[in-house]
Amino acid sequence: MAVRPGEARDETRFIADHWAAIWRREGGPAKAIADVTRAEEYRAIAPILGALPAGARVLDGGCGLGAWTQAMRARGFDAVGLDIAEETVAELKRLFGGESFRVGDIRATGLPDASVDFYFSWGVFEHFEDGQQACLREAHRLLKPGARLAISVPFDNLRHALSGAGAPAAETPRAPMRFYQWRLTRRELARELALAGFEVESIRPIGKTSGLQRALRGLGRFAPPMARALAPAVPAAAIAHMLLAVGRKPV
Repeated sequence: MAVRPGEARDETRFIADHWAAIWRREGGPAKAIADVTRAEEYRAIAPILGALPAGARVLDGGCGLGAWTQAMRARGFDAVGLDIAEETVAELKRLFGGESFRVGDIRATGLPDASVDFYFSWGVFEHFEDGQQACLREAHRLLKPGARLAISVPFDNLRHALSGAGAPAAETPRAPMRFYQWRLTRRELARELALAGFEVESIRPIGKTSGLQRALRGLGRFAPPMARALAPAVPAAAIAHMLLAVGRKPV
């Protein structure tokens, strides 16, 4: 999320309340931990994880409920979950121990240079009004030479063009709004990674069924089954919800 001068406390409060609400709704991270290995993101990074040695330092940037951090620790990695939501991190520490989670801003983590073997962050880098560069440059600083970063961000594709989601603000009702997120094309995401010093290894669309559900939300309860039925026939490039990118810090 964006933080303007003088608004840091309010923004942190907003994020903390957001994750506290998710915690109450989801009942904590237990179910999510079991689901991690079935996620598209997990399948995408499995080759990277398989090449890491036991005890490798793994950073989960914007860890939320901590499910991914705990899944990485279960695989034998020295995984740390970083998040700005203090109450959520406090609860995660209570459940899992103080070494696994810490409060911090992914734009300025305070962690040592070249101290991380693998960094991943799902659906976080887009939530800063001034763009992704502060997050990407900090990730580049933290990673060891040759180490990789994997991130997911919302995909700006045909689905949004057809829905009119990008209509100019002047055409929408005037109301106070909080900045929410950026959407990026493949080319834009590749450019952001390159500007921060990364070699782009791959960028792929993920979340095709999720994107279809959003496109069909007007169908109400019929949207999920319709999305599952249509997903095999619809190109991911046109409808997927997110982009997953892997970048490598040069040696």
